[in-house]
Amino acid sequence: MAEAVTNSPDNQKPLTKDLAASFVVFLVALPLSMGIAMASGVDPAWGLFSAIIGALVAGIFSGVPLQINGPQASLIVISAEIIMLHGLPGLALAVFTAGSLQFLAGYFRMGQMFRAVSPSVVQGVLTGVGALIVLGQLNVMMASSSDIHGIVNLANLPRAFSQAFSSPVMENTHFVSLLVGLGTIAGMLVWQQLGNKFKGIFKTLPSTLVAVLLVILVVYMFKLPVAMIDMAGSLFDTLAWPEYSAWPALLMDPGIQFSTLALLFISSVETMMVSIVVSRMTPKELNLPRPNYDKSLSSIGIGNMLCGLVGVLPLSGIIVRSSLNVASGAQSQKSSLFLGVWLLVCVLFFPSMLNLLPQACLAGILVYVGFQLIDVGEIKKLKEIGWSEVAIFTITVLAIVFNDLLVGLVVGFVLTMLNTLYIFSHLEIRRYEDPMQEGKIDIYLDGSATFMRLPMLAAVLEEVPPNSEVHIHIDHLDYIDHACLELLMGWEQEHVEDNGHLVIDWDSLKVRFQTKTTPKGMAVTSQVKTNPTGKSEKSL
Repeated sequence: MAEAVTNSPDNQKPLTKDLAASFVVFLVALPLSMGIAMASGVDPAWGLFSAIIGALVAGIFSGVPLQINGPQASLIVISAEIIMLHGLPGLALAVFTAGSLQFLAGYFRMGQMFRAVSPSVVQGVLTGVGALIVLGQLNVMMASSSDIHGIVNLANLPRAFSQAFSSPVMENTHFVSLLVGLGTIAGMLVWQQLGNKFKGIFKTLPSTLVAVLLVILVVYMFKLPVAMIDMAGSLFDTLAWPEYSAWPALLMDPGIQFSTLALLFISSVETMMVSIVVSRMTPKELNLPRPNYDKSLSSIGIGNMLCGLVGVLPLSGIIVRSSLNVASGAQSQKSSLFLGVWLLVCVLFFPSMLNLLPQACLAGILVYVGFQLIDVGEIKKLKEIGWSEVAIFTITVLAIVFNDLLVGLVVGFVLTMLNTLYIFSHLEIRRYEDPMQEGKIDIYLDGSATFMRLPMLAAVLEEVPPNSEVHIHIDHLDYIDHACLELLMGWEQEHVEDNGHLVIDWDSLKVRFQTKTTPKGMAVTSQVKTNPTGKSEKSL
């Protein structure tokens, strides 16, 4: 009995930490979930119900214990587009179908498949979505109308600024709303800087909570004329149960099929990214189970299936709230369960408190989140890979902003496929004849020697005169297929019969054939000399 009493505090400590961490995440998830719902064009309560489902499902099924799932800013655009094109039944069907596919992908251990996406497309989509959120919510922040198309919101901004600054007085709703939104962003930034410098309470309290509380205090103290959240009565009354009878016809619509695939892609890729980051952040001393990415994808699938059946917003993994959960000392999946309970208690017993939130405040939070999605530093990383990746990234972003998300996704994937085809079919052959060494020819191969470039390689070899000493350099050859390898071996026999000589590192060449591909720049042992510079070098 004494032993049980001694161990009791240690057993309760992790539970207490999970409870405290969940409350911190709750204070951030509450306004963000409502803001995401409003930006998607649905009732703010829908965001809360999605957050509840995501928290409870993640708390039970997640393969990454400390991960937080819920409505995500990156899904705003696709949700709004589906609603505009196919209505609320279309959104419910797309979310349910995407969730079903996610569950099956996780069940059959295909989760890693969603990690095999070009970084340029992923970052292009996130940056494009971030730009759309910023453009749309800037209009909302000035009490102006917002559209799902970035080009429309961009065109509306001059009018919105004109309304705000034509009469910069406290009686002008547009001007005051802008101040409230900017004040929210400033409050978040200042509190984060204080947290980085002084730690303590500045680090403990989330910047979103502090900024929201300060803005609410100022708005009510000075009775500022801004639009507030309007949530009357029970929040359950706001739910619009899907028209299941419309699903069979909608399922045959190519538009809803493509929208579902887009939703599946964004939600799954982001969930996998979050799962990886959170698993790396998790302290090893917690001795939590190893991350199971397939299970993580299946849990999101279960959550999205439930969201589709209820008719609320889709889910994905959320990096900001997951990071906050880890930083706040969460010990297990119970923190996510507690988060769901906090949100449910708020919905059941304190719905009137949500009406204290100014709409411009939520818009300011989303503008801040949108800018976080726009990672300009990623361009520098892509540049190190190659300018083609930067081009894919840029074109994807522009296609999303000036057209829509679905077009941007298609453009990004098509460009990636074309770029991959180019990489695995591009071969540059350079021939160099040193005037100081008669009869010596250097041939440099750069790229991938495949059957598609075999005629070009054969033509270069046929131009080589007999009795010559040929050095073929393969330092920058990424890959050679069986057809080109056979060509070189056969040509060597013919050239030797013509009293010629071929110098080539056959061992390294076979490595390139057997390993399929070798990253550019990797050192390969070779006995041939590096490329000299001379006027007689010719590019073919």
